[in-house]
Amino acid sequence: MDSGQLFDAVIVGGGLAGTTVAAELALTAPPDFRLLLIDAGGEPGPGTAYAAPSNRLFMNGTARAMSAVPGDKHHLVRWLQTEPETALISRRAFGRYLSERFREALKMRPAFESAHAEVVDVAPGDGAFTIVDAHGGERLARHVVLALGNFEPDYGFLPPALSRHSGFVADPWRFAASRLPRHGDALVVGSGLTALDAIALLDEMGFDGRIHIVSRRGLVPCVDNPFAHALDPRSLDLDTSTPYRLLQTLRATARRHVAAGGDWRDVVEAIRTISPRIWTGWSERDRKRFLRHLQAYWSIHRYRVPPKTAAVYDRLRREGRLIRHRGQITDAAELANGRVRVEVTGPMGKDTLVVSATINCTGPNGNYERVRHPLVAALLRRGVMRPDSLRLGIDATPELRVRDARGNAHERLYALGPPLRGIFYETTAVPETREQAAHIARLIAGERTRLRLETAS
Repeated sequence: MDSGQLFDAVIVGGGLAGTTVAAELALTAPPDFRLLLIDAGGEPGPGTAYAAPSNRLFMNGTARAMSAVPGDKHHLVRWLQTEPETALISRRAFGRYLSERFREALKMRPAFESAHAEVVDVAPGDGAFTIVDAHGGERLARHVVLALGNFEPDYGFLPPALSRHSGFVADPWRFAASRLPRHGDALVVGSGLTALDAIALLDEMGFDGRIHIVSRRGLVPCVDNPFAHALDPRSLDLDTSTPYRLLQTLRATARRHVAAGGDWRDVVEAIRTISPRIWTGWSERDRKRFLRHLQAYWSIHRYRVPPKTAAVYDRLRREGRLIRHRGQITDAAELANGRVRVEVTGPMGKDTLVVSATINCTGPNGNYERVRHPLVAALLRRGVMRPDSLRLGIDATPELRVRDARGNAHERLYALGPPLRGIFYETTAVPETREQAAHIARLIAGERTRLRLETAS
């Protein structure tokens, strides 16, 4: 591929968001549309979240909810062939599904390409963006889609002796389990879904020591029920005007539903469908209050653990090999035997742990000013984008157009998925991502068609 080629669109990122935009453009763009998907990883499709070589990591939603095709809720179920719509399939299988969908897009469109490279800059120009990779290669694009996914968790809050230890894993989705020690104790920082997945991986690799979980509130996700169905939110008596009023009415609604023989998860799933509207209707003050006081409790009910993963967690607890600590890591020191001593301070005092490995599962870093990535640094430095006001991601319009440092929206620079969490909050899961991908594809394809008509006239 020669540097300087002009593409109608370049997608930066080859995970769920990027491949779904490409697949939608394959269906909607004009016949001569030229597209490049560029990603630093392997085959487009799995991205980081769905590439782990394990069958122990499961999607936290049923097959009926995980279709990557807008308007076709049973596309994934048909692709699976042998699984019911209530199945919680492995992340690995879902990654294969995304890869196949991208390969189908390439078959449909000879002018679609993919490239394996790390993008380090995107510079706006006169009528086109210049996309620069780590090797100095340049491509030009009329439209750019930032499908950046999640960045590794921040660990600046941890003692240096812990984060510099040879057994420290900064990104739970990229670690090679075979390189971790199988003996001694392990420390998992955080107690959400990723933490429980990391515990399942440790168990799968034959880790025979104890596993300590440390989190500020000591909360773990509730167990999912694949047979739960979202209620129609219009049928619920909810006051969504403020976070606390929503909490009060949500609890009351869930109690009534359970008393009538239903499942509280049905109510939570109903909220999920309208949460972007609720979020955008709150003041910034209310959003901050939610993040500070209620987010942790909402998360354990909204992002539930698959039953098979929960079974591993419960078994290890019964065996006395899984120990939860509520508190914060306040000190660490490396020992002569290569292990590290960690001090945890909580409501009941201090605990001292000695561990061989630590896995940071505190959740993706949405504060782009603290993200360690050359593309993010370049875009912020030149003012092409700016963080959202809550520091959950980047600023953008409801039309998914990225805002620059002055707040102006780029006409042809888009973002979707996790980077827009501060704008919509509920924007990391498959259903939201597929709808955003379809929206961006329609905008790009529509503008390309208009350009053709103007040129022809």
